[in-house]
Amino acid sequence: MNITEAAIEALKKVVLPELAIIGREQAALKSSLDHTHQRLSDLNAPLVDQSRPIDGVHTDLTNRIELVRSALTTNINTLRSELTARVEHVRSDLTSRNDATNHAIARLYEVIVRRAEHQDLALRLRHLEQEVAELKKRLAA
Repeated sequence: MNITEAAIEALKKVVLPELAIIGREQAALKSSLDHTHQRLSDLNAPLVDQSRPIDGVHTDLTNRIELVRSALTTNINTLRSELTARVEHVRSDLTSRNDATNHAIARLYEVIVRRAEHQDLALRLRHLEQEVAELKKRLAA
């Protein structure tokens, strides 16, 4: 036997038993993995069955939420229109009241000015009457 064959035989004695052990462990792991996969499949079936009603409830709730959202949007738009109309009416009413008040103030100012002018004219008239009376007295004397 030469050295190469001796080395191969020595490697076979060391490596082959290790390979056999690795093969058995790999087979055990495969069996365990298959068993785990089967258990997951068994657990998955009830979960799928349970998810169907949940999906139905989800769809139902989504539809209901959409209906409520649509109704609220319609109500909000209607209310917005009503409030806009009311605000416009109040604004128009307040504008007309303000115009009427401004007109009344203008009339009051005219009356006050006339009264003041009247008082001034009355004062001037009295003054002129006094001057005329003095002139008459001077002419008479």
